[in-house]
Amino acid sequence: MTDESGLPPTEGGSDTTTYRPSAQGGLESSSEKSGDYRDGLRSRRWNAAPLENPEAEATDPRLAVAAIVILSAITLVLLVAGYGSGFWD
Repeated sequence: MTDESGLPPTEGGSDTTTYRPSAQGGLESSSEKSGDYRDGLRSRRWNAAPLENPEAEATDPRLAVAAIVILSAITLVLLVAGYGSGFWD
């Protein structure tokens, strides 16, 4: 895909500029770049508290995958046993 000049787009795609209300009643360009997407969710007007959850504990990915595999195996066993014994006929 090329733009009007016939050249391929540069790395990063198109320039997306956001605007916010200015003190004079117009709009001003917001050139703030934040490394954390959650900063954009907070209101600049009311200086809201940061979005943190200190009580949350990270789950080990291996444990999460093992739980899903165990639940799917139990479901499969129940379905096969139910249809094999004629319970769902």
